Amino acid sequence: MQNKLNENIKKILIIRLSSIGDIILTTELIRLTKKAFGSAEIDFLVFKHFASVLEHNPHIDNLIKYDKSLNKEEILSHRSNYDLIIDLQNNSRSRVWSSGISGNIKRYRKNRLKKLSLVYLKTRSKAIPPIPTVYLDCLSDFNIKSDGKGLEFWLEGEQEVYPPSQRDRPEKIKIIGIAPSAHHPSKQWPKEYFKQLISDLDEKYDEVSFFVFGGKDDTNTSGFICHGLENIDVTDFTGKLSISGTAQKIDECDLLISNDTGLVHIATARRIKLLVIFGSTVPELGFAPYASYASCDTNSLVVENNSIRCRPCTHIGRSKCPKSHLDCLKTISTKDVADSVEKLFPINHSL
Repeated sequence: MQNKLNENIKKILIIRLSSIGDIILTTELIRLTKKAFGSAEIDFLVFKHFASVLEHNPHIDNLIKYDKSLNKEEILSHRSNYDLIIDLQNNSRSRVWSSGISGNIKRYRKNRLKKLSLVYLKTRSKAIPPIPTVYLDCLSDFNIKSDGKGLEFWLEGEQEVYPPSQRDRPEKIKIIGIAPSAHHPSKQWPKEYFKQLISDLDEKYDEVSFFVFGGKDDTNTSGFICHGLENIDVTDFTGKLSISGTAQKIDECDLLISNDTGLVHIATARRIKLLVIFGSTVPELGFAPYASYASCDTNSLVVENNSIRCRPCTHIGRSKCPKSHLDCLKTISTKDVADSVEKLFPINHSL
């Protein structure tokens, strides 16, 4: 029955409009869809300013760049007929593209009740599965299951095997990536702590360098962190790189230390060791590094304070702490994070 279903599907549209991390989390589904449906043509719809995340993915035949200025009539005039639509956004924008389509339409289930339970009842025992797993549930009718190969972020020229030309990463840590910003302040470990952490790790490890990452809106944060570290090898890439350029520089790192942001999923896809700091959100919401679940070569650790009883207070982040203390992040010390780094890179390896 599965093969017959697959044979009847010749043209597929996958929809995930935003954001960086969420789009990367679709890449297991993209790969498995291409494998399951063989010669079917696969289109992917994404906001144009995030298109570079997928522009070199060899499993996509056509990357459709969504312009927010298009009205419904213009969208329908650009739309093709599809045998299968996989809507991983499931909102009013994405539903326009499936309106009136007679083929199969599979939509991402947002697990609203579990999210509400986690945020308001703090029932962390009822965790949401990893988001790539939730995405794959859309294709349960086709018996498509995880292959354990994890996520992908393809760069230009990488069209063969993934992960492409992965270099032999030494046990001795040489370059540490730092991602100190977050779109929502309630997910951002204090910048003062990041600054102190760089100093602490510079003392702990010999000949270590630091790369600081962020977008154009994050220059104040990175500027504060990097100021006064003249005797430490720190390069600030904040606001200077494209998404692909950021991925290329993360590739050079032996470790990325990040808040709960999209760069976590870039590092996961590029098989970089990870240390992720969770504050107002929790891993049980499904956004922990997928390498924690998939059988790929990345090692990752989560740093959080489970004694803070008011977390999670949100499933995506807040503009400010609702209790005005931000203890979920402020009570995570630089020592806590540095000690976790040492679990990934034991100190004797740097001597």
